[in-house]
Parts: sequence; structure tokens; C-alpha cells
Amino acid sequence: MESCPAELLLKIFSYICTDTGQAGCVLSLVSRRFRDVSALIRFERIYLRSVSHMFIFLEMLKQKLSIPVVRHLFLSDNEYNKEPESRTTATDICVSIISSLASSLVTLAGDLLAIDFTYGSLFRSATSFPLLRELSLGCLGMDKITSISIPTIPNLRRFHKFDRFSTEEYIVGFNLIVKHAPQLTHIRISNFDRPSTLPRTIDSALRREKSSKLRLPKELKLLIVQGIIVCSFSCFDPEMEEQSGIMKELEAVAKEHAELLVTPDWGDYGVMDCEADWREVVDQAGNGCWRNPPRVTFLAEKFRQACEDFNGGLVD
Repeated sequence: MESCPAELLLKIFSYICTDTGQAGCVLSLVSRRFRDVSALIRFERIYLRSVSHMFIFLEMLKQKLSIPVVRHLFLSDNEYNKEPESRTTATDICVSIISSLASSLVTLAGDLLAIDFTYGSLFRSATSFPLLRELSLGCLGMDKITSISIPTIPNLRRFHKFDRFSTEEYIVGFNLIVKHAPQLTHIRISNFDRPSTLPRTIDSALRREKSSKLRLPKELKLLIVQGIIVCSFSCFDPEMEEQSGIMKELEAVAKEHAELLVTPDWGDYGVMDCEADWREVVDQAGNGCWRNPPRVTFLAEKFRQACEDFNGGLVD
């Protein structure tokens, strides 16, 4: 293998480095030559599951003479018990990593709600994401991005946000992202928390009414809407009844618009779902969270099982 041409080694390594970085790390330990050749592709997919992993990766970036080409990046942290100072540090680490890799990213995904990461932090990390095609993030602050300069995202095709939100607070933020991503064709809204105006807002936007507050992309192909699960075992819980009513309204709207898909099951979309969908996209060239019908979320499965254990079955 040591005498094998570098071009052939690189081709072989491209079939090996299909995970999120581990295979590339192993190759770099085989020999100096393997390390140098595999460096071109071993960082193509990076999955950082905690702030400590992010810190180590950032330190590695600082030591390198050139920034590796990272096409697919997943960031998450579920260590919820943090002091405010450590949250600030975690946000700064995320910003530094994204800033370093922005020019080569094709997909960016993750759940950063635990460290209070915001869209403002994301957009301040770079002046442009020239290659980014898919953005799927759980983070906060879309209602506060009006005061910052949004970078150009000329090739963004699919945008997915998941966190509890009120419709009115996020409309302006959505409009700004649509404005700066002219190629956007897919939007997914997950974990909406009982905003009663959502069905009417979406119906008005899909009808392209001039009075609509929400502006959707001109070339929109698919809009997916998923509610958040309301955890209650009572058949008469008012919050469950309200959410159920909103879902029925959305289903009625979906019958009028081919672009709208309302998920058939409730369930919090979280980090486990995001990771599974991201891996499907980057490892299998699949549809990820854009499949039809959508995958039932991890929490929805657990909730369904809990209901069955409690009363012998789900109450519709």
C-alpha cells in the first residue's frame, strides 16, 4: 500500500471515510503517508456531540496550517446543567467552528437549544455560506434577527427549524431568510406550540395573498409542518384539545395546497431525529426529514407506548 499512487489511495479512502470522522482518524494513525493523503477527505463529515468535543476540534483547527474541507457538519450538546459562563463559552466555540468552515459547508445540522445558541450567532459567524444547501437546526432567536446583517446563502435549498415557537414572533425572521436564500424550495417547521393563527397564516401565504404576513419562496416545492406533543394522559386536557383542533385545521388547509404536508403524528422533533435524518442525507443520499410520510419521532414513539401502558391504547 505504501507504493500505491496517491490518487488511487484517495479513491479507496473515499469509500472508507463515509462516517463522521472516526475512520479518517484511524487512517491518520497508520502512517505519515496515509495521514497526509487522507487529510484531503477525512474531515468531509464531522459530528461533534458535546461542547468538549467542539473545543477539541476547534483547538485542532487552530493548530493546522490550512483549514480542512468540511462538507457536512453536525453540532449538538445535551449537557443541560451549565453555568451561564459556560453557555457563553459554548456559543463562542460554535461560532468559531462555523466561521472557520463556512466556505465549504454543504449541510449544517444539529440541536443547540441546550446552550442557548441563536440564529443571530449563526449569521454573525460568516458573511456568506456559498455552498450551503441544507440547514436543519434547533436553536433560538429567529424573532430577533431583524437587527443583524444576514449573510448570503445563494444555494440554500432546504431549511428546517425546530424549537417551540409562536407564529407571529417568527414571521419576520422567516421572511428575511427567504429573501437571502433565493434558491430555497423546501421549508419544514417542527415543534410549533399551539399558535392558533398558524393554519390561516400558512393558507394565506400559499395563496400568495398580498395581505399575507408570511412570504414563501417563489419556487416552493414542499412545506412540512409538525406540531409538538402535549404530554397528558387526560382525555379532556384543554391544551391537547386546542392542539388537536389546530392540526385538523392544518390538514384541511393541506387538502387545498399540494405543497403543504402536515405530519400525521405529533411528536417533539429533537436531536436524535435530527441526527438520524442528517446521516440519511449525507451517508445514503436520502431525503432525511423531507421524506413523505415523515418518520415518527423518537419522543412520539415513547409517548405512544406510555399511553398504551397507561390505558391500553391511544385516545384519538
